[in-house]
Amino acid sequence: MVTDNRCKVEGHPAAAAERGHVLATAQAMAEARRMARGVGGATWHARREGATPPRRDIHRRNLPSCEKRGFGVGLTKRGKGSKCEALVSKEGIPIAAVSAPASVGETSVVAPVLEQLNTTNVSCPAFWPERLIADKAYDSDPLREMLHGVGIELLAPHRRNRTPETRTNDRRKMRRYKRRWRVERFFAWAGNFRRFATRYERLAITMNAVVNAVCMLITLRHL
Repeated sequence: MVTDNRCKVEGHPAAAAERGHVLATAQAMAEARRMARGVGGATWHARREGATPPRRDIHRRNLPSCEKRGFGVGLTKRGKGSKCEALVSKEGIPIAAVSAPASVGETSVVAPVLEQLNTTNVSCPAFWPERLIADKAYDSDPLREMLHGVGIELLAPHRRNRTPETRTNDRRKMRRYKRRWRVERFFAWAGNFRRFATRYERLAITMNAVVNAVCMLITLRHL
């Protein structure tokens, strides 16, 4: 004998599954439904009330917790920075260049430039200059004596504070001073490179590498 008891089930299938689960009580199912709604609502509210996006008026320079620092940086009237000392030929090709803190005097950087030039002079003696044309910042009697000892004549105009007795420049030789615009043209070419015009490097050796790379690129343009 086979009995066949059939009944019609109406409604959502999930509701039918819950009614068919005889081990679950009505109170437990109600608490589960409330918990599910709470979790869903918390997720939705957390998504809408999340962290505010960063302000667009804050520049990245204000984000570091300390002041920017670096090696080979000097303090001047305009702020901190570094400078480049370059020695160019009469064609405007850089022969030697070094970077130094901006607070260091020009006469103190001549020796490092000559040391770099001496390394090049070993392989090619023709690079050693006979005359050095510079501006008033290089007007120094100890510097003239030092350059005269290595066979270089310094042509730099005297400063205003010199007395007539200490003025030793020969005006006939100072006519060559009008050729100094070539070094200014070099710095104009080098200023087109952003990493040369604005220092981004922290280490002094990295800044020297940037200066040498810029000099190499300018030299390759003349080949």
